[in-house]
Amino acid sequence: MPVNETPSVTRSVNRDDISQDEQWALDFSCPNHADVPALELGRSLQSMPRMIYVSNHALLAFPEGSWVPTRRSDIIDVLKSPELFSSDPGHFSFSSIINETWRLPPIEYDPPQHSKFRKALQPVFTADQVAISRDKVKMIADEILQSLFNGRRCEVIGDFARPFAMQVLLTYLGLPLATWSHMAALHTTVVHDSNRDNAASAVNELKLLFANILKSDAHSSGTMIHRIRQLRDSGDWTIEESVAGCMLMFIAGFDTMVAMIGLQVRYLAMHLDRQSQLRANPGLIRGAVHEMIRIFPIVNAFRRATHETELAGVKIRRGDWVLVSTPIATADDLHVDDCTIINFNCPRRSDISFGYGIHRCLGLHLAKLELEVAIHSLLATLPAFHITALTNSPVVAGRIHSVESLDISW
Repeated sequence: MPVNETPSVTRSVNRDDISQDEQWALDFSCPNHADVPALELGRSLQSMPRMIYVSNHALLAFPEGSWVPTRRSDIIDVLKSPELFSSDPGHFSFSSIINETWRLPPIEYDPPQHSKFRKALQPVFTADQVAISRDKVKMIADEILQSLFNGRRCEVIGDFARPFAMQVLLTYLGLPLATWSHMAALHTTVVHDSNRDNAASAVNELKLLFANILKSDAHSSGTMIHRIRQLRDSGDWTIEESVAGCMLMFIAGFDTMVAMIGLQVRYLAMHLDRQSQLRANPGLIRGAVHEMIRIFPIVNAFRRATHETELAGVKIRRGDWVLVSTPIATADDLHVDDCTIINFNCPRRSDISFGYGIHRCLGLHLAKLELEVAIHSLLATLPAFHITALTNSPVVAGRIHSVESLDISW
C-alpha cells in the first residue's frame, strides 16, 4: 500500500496552529453496492498520511477535534499503551449527561483500577460460562424468526436484530424479556437522542432501575446482575460502581450486536452463493461468522494523551484526543496483507475487531455465540433471501458502524 508519510521532522501539535489545509475530511461512507465497506475505506486511506487531524466530525462528541492514525500498526500502538493514551473520558464521561462524575467500569478506567473491575467481571464472560446460555439464545432467535417466516419479506434490523440482541442482553443481565421494547427505546434515547434532556431522563431512569434491582434478592445465579450484587455485598465494589457496572453492560451490549448482525446478514443477502455454501455445510457457520467479524469491524473509540508523546512522526500534546478506529485498522490491513478474500473454509483470526490490549472486549465470547446462533437460525428458518433494494441498506458511520435498515425478501 503506497503511503504518503508525514514529515520526518516532528511537528509541534498545537491545535490552533493547524490550518484548514492540514485538516482532513474523514469519510467512512461507502457506495450502497459495496459488500465490504472496509475496502472502500482502504482506497481513501491510500492518499492519507499516517496521522491526520479531524475537527467537527460527526464522530466527535467534543469540540476540540481529534488526531486519527490511519495505519493499523499505529492504532495498535495506541491501544496497547494505556499509560500514554487514557480511556478516562474526563468531563465527556457517560455520567456527564446527568451532570455526575462516575465512570463505567472497566471501560472508562485505566490501570491499575481497570484490572480490579475487569477481573471481577471476567468469570461471567468465559467461553465455558457463555456456552451455558446457547440454548436460551437459540430459543430467542427461533421464536422471533418463526414469527417472520410466513411473510415474504422483513426489515432485518427492526424485525430481528433489535429484539434478538436486547432479549439476549436482558437474559444475560437477569432481567425480564417482556420489557425488551421499553429497554431498547431507553437505550436508543441514551445513546442517540441529541436532546440532552431526553437523554438525561433516560439515564436517570436506568440508574434508578439498576439501583432498585441490586437491592432485590431475586437474581438467578450466573447472571450479570447476580455477579455485580455479589461484588457489592462483599464490599469489593461500592453502590455507585455497581450501578455503573450494570449501566455499562446494558449500554455496551446492544448497538454493537445489532450492527454486527446487520452487516453480516447484508453480506449474505448480497451473495446467494455464500448462503448456499453455509446451508449445505452448517459446520462452516461458526468459522464464517468469525471471518465476517474480521472483515466487518464496527467500533470507533477515543483515547486521550496523558503526556506529551510522539506517534507516527507527529508530536501529540497532553490532553489531545486520538480516534482509534477498528474499521480503519482493518481497511489498512486488507490492503497491506491482501486479506480481501472472505474465506469461510479457512477463516483468519482477527486481533483488532474486538479491540486490542487491556480493553479488548470483555464480552467477545458472548458476541460470537450470539452471531453464530443468529446466522444459523436465520439460514435454517428462512429460504434464500436477497436485499429488496440496495438503496435502502447503506452502511452508516458513527461510534458504531452499522446498517440503519435492511429490507430482505425471499
